[in-house]
Amino acid sequence: MPYIICQNIPGCLPEEDPVAVATHFEAREMAAHYVEQITGGDDAYEEVYTDAQNVSELGDVFGPLPGGYIVEVERVHTHRLAALAGVEGYVKVDGTFSVPLDEIIDAYNGVKR
Repeated sequence: MPYIICQNIPGCLPEEDPVAVATHFEAREMAAHYVEQITGGDDAYEEVYTDAQNVSELGDVFGPLPGGYIVEVERVHTHRLAALAGVEGYVKVDGTFSVPLDEIIDAYNGVKR
């Protein structure tokens, strides 16, 4: 199941567009990258960085970080991700997908929110 990862200040628009990834491993890597990017690798946030590397398969929120930032990892169903990306007609009658997940993710990541 895919994931959406974003970094933002609570109550504000995201600093960067959220990013969709296909796997739990990729979500862990992206969350840890965002934590490191926001904190500048400050040792005081090493525990948060480690937690982000081990994010639950259900998702999680990390922070507050410097500047009030948080990093949020949300597990999403492929149907919802496709709708957010504006991909239509991707489910066949038999329930299989006519558009591969990587194309749905590419479409989502290309959409400016």
